[in-house]
Amino acid sequence: MKTRNEGLLAASKVQYVTKGADISKLGYKYSGKLDVLGRILSRDFLTEKVRVEGGAYGAWASFERTGFAYLGSYRDPHLNKTLQTYSKVVDYLKSFDADTRSMTRFIIGVIGSRDKPTSPASLGRRAISYFMSHVSYDDLQKERTEILSTTKGDIQKMAPMMEKLLKNADICVYGNEKKLKENKKLFKALVNVVN
Repeated sequence: MKTRNEGLLAASKVQYVTKGADISKLGYKYSGKLDVLGRILSRDFLTEKVRVEGGAYGAWASFERTGFAYLGSYRDPHLNKTLQTYSKVVDYLKSFDADTRSMTRFIIGVIGSRDKPTSPASLGRRAISYFMSHVSYDDLQKERTEILSTTKGDIQKMAPMMEKLLKNADICVYGNEKKLKENKKLFKALVNVVN
């Protein structure tokens, strides 16, 4: 897979550090269980390592129905350190341990983000989005069942997928021109986005 690592140079003191790939091109399919994985990585591992220890304003993992999956941070004082932290996700998943209460909390968080109260206008936009994306009621119900049935073992079994994703991932960093130039070996292109 051809990588397109890009650094977007800006007059910023912080970085937005992303690393991602299309898991469908790596032989994996989207599942509701990936939403639970995203929640766990976002709320547990990445928040602790990138936000609390690293000083970024936030960090998250995202897994889309399209197959696109990525790790990201925002207002991050680091660049290389954050990318190194992303590489530790695999070991975290291999040794992932959560009791029933913790798993339930993660699952409720995912369901809660899907079932939050919405206005009629928001419901309409969501319906149009599902229609245009060919997402049916049966698809949504299947995802809900996958989410509700996610176990600690399911999360551990995702370590090989994350390893493959990170090995084949593209990097895109928006941030401090000096810091990106200091780490230019990471990128195939540095693009000036300031006029």
